[in-house]
Amino acid sequence: QMGFSPLETAWLFTPWPLAIMLVGPLAGRLADRVNPSLLSSTGLMLLIIGLVALALVDESTGVAGSLWRTALCGIGFGLFQPPNNREMMGSLPPERSANVSGVMSTTRTVGQSFGVALVGAALALGSPIQVTLWLGAGTTVLALLASLSRVSLAQRALDERRASSVGK
Repeated sequence: QMGFSPLETAWLFTPWPLAIMLVGPLAGRLADRVNPSLLSSTGLMLLIIGLVALALVDESTGVAGSLWRTALCGIGFGLFQPPNNREMMGSLPPERSANVSGVMSTTRTVGQSFGVALVGAALALGSPIQVTLWLGAGTTVLALLASLSRVSLAQRALDERRASSVGK
């Protein structure tokens, strides 16, 4: 559609995983000091902005315009996932960590499968790729709303952890 070869197209999406690789560890460390739900919500906001920006790509966008959009998606996802996983793993006692891990893996797999099916259905119905990006942005808005609903709960838990570590 935009005249890129398959290899060039792959290179255009390389900033996404690279950004996750760079931002993810920083977000994990930050989650110990900053409200993890706030970090996750910020990451989801950046991901939404990146997906909308990708949905607006056209023939005039160019390589640089595509690269920053995919990088923004990766930064957003990299900021979202580690604090979110940390909160899920820390929501139950350590002896239940295997249960939490299993639920996280199952949920991730179901989400990935549902996402692929949704994108496949949209493309099979003749929708342009932009429609799938808008669908992705829309579902990410739902995730953002869920994440924002837990910000105050996570702040209380963070304050309690800090208070208990000071008393030790």
